[in-house]
Amino acid sequence: MLRPSPARPPRSSTSPARRTLTVFLSLSLALLGGACATSGSALQDSLAGPDSDSNGVRDDLDAFIAASYPAPEQRLRADALRDYARSLQRATVGGEKPNELWLGVQALVGLQTQGEARWTSLAAEVRSRTLNTALRLDAYAAFQNRASAQSGLISSPGASSSGETLAQCQGNCTVILFQNGILTPEERALSSVRALQKLLGSEYRGQRLIYGLNYNPTDGLADFLEVFRQKLGERPGGASEFSRDYGAPDGVEQAVRDVLTRTLSRAITVPRSPSGLLAALSSPASLLHPQAAVPSEQEITAAAEEYVRAYLDRLVNTTVRLRTAVQASTYTDARIAPLTDNIAALLRQGLPVVLVAHSQGNLYAEVVIRELKRREVPLERFRMVGVAVPNDHVPLESRYVTTRSDLVIAALGLVFPVMATNDTSVPPMQKGGAFMGHAFTEVYTNTEHQVALTLKRAIEDAISQLSP
Repeated sequence: MLRPSPARPPRSSTSPARRTLTVFLSLSLALLGGACATSGSALQDSLAGPDSDSNGVRDDLDAFIAASYPAPEQRLRADALRDYARSLQRATVGGEKPNELWLGVQALVGLQTQGEARWTSLAAEVRSRTLNTALRLDAYAAFQNRASAQSGLISSPGASSSGETLAQCQGNCTVILFQNGILTPEERALSSVRALQKLLGSEYRGQRLIYGLNYNPTDGLADFLEVFRQKLGERPGGASEFSRDYGAPDGVEQAVRDVLTRTLSRAITVPRSPSGLLAALSSPASLLHPQAAVPSEQEITAAAEEYVRAYLDRLVNTTVRLRTAVQASTYTDARIAPLTDNIAALLRQGLPVVLVAHSQGNLYAEVVIRELKRREVPLERFRMVGVAVPNDHVPLESRYVTTRSDLVIAALGLVFPVMATNDTSVPPMQKGGAFMGHAFTEVYTNTEHQVALTLKRAIEDAISQLSP
């Protein structure tokens, strides 16, 4: 029977062994449970989570918003951000309420109206914190996959230098309507509208330009969630990382960090028994294997390539399914009618409309135009400009622009015919959101490249064709 020796004085808390053990335990806790420290007890919550004041916003989100806007004069901004958080919460737990997506977009417009420069990052952070567990992310993916846009046009704040709105337009306005593509969160779609405003300005040849968003809810979010789990693995905090940007490939850096985390965990032997803890006290260095903590360059490269390859594969497959469907002359779905309603209402008012469609938005534009014709809506005052076109033609013989560096369109071109690329100004394989050459704001409206000027001229040409 082991007994402590009274003759031996207690070890100093600053002894090398004790210090090493402290570092080891801290590192082990960080690896095994550190995610709880960053994301809080919400990771263990139910689908709805606690809402002690019953205001429709989870308590942890309420606290984040309050901390973001502590001053009384910031109340309107806080209210707008809470409206967005509330719409996400209802979309996640409220069942069949597709209008919550539309209300969320309107809430972000409200945040823009308040002059909040951080609105895109705050929206992404609120979504990340809202969908911070696999259960919540699954519920939101299911909601997105059944959601449809609602009738009504989202007008962008500051649409013209005079503050003119659609209701005030007196025959000298042209509506520039953006229709987004696949996997486009609300704030990214609105940012695309703002990018168009910055590119084109508020007026062209006597026509005041009014900007709006014909929001196309993302298609196939559940497919991409599956990719994330297969390639990066489900772990605490993973749902938050995915929901921040829907797993877009500019998150490749996170994939590399995952490799580092895994290799670091291999470098530490965690004691599983009392005898193992005693051994750690006497020889803590035996638990560490530094040589295993450094991933090879091949491991890091392979992880990044695997994620991008899987992401691109799903992107292609989802687009192929939609393209196959829209080629049928009778195809429609829940979002076609509202997308068509918005354009039909403008045209019936006699307003000229230029639809700028990006990526998957071009596929929906084809069906929308078919529906406009079926409804016998006059198209004399309607033009379209395609961006990153996955079709093999552009409806109404419209202008388009696709850069050769667009890896998404290039991958689609391996599966079926697409429009030939007509821009070579964008360098391939850039960092961040421009990595795959497909992003609207980082690539196609980026004035550092000629492609932005090409797009501007195409839209201006469409405006000129519609001018009296």
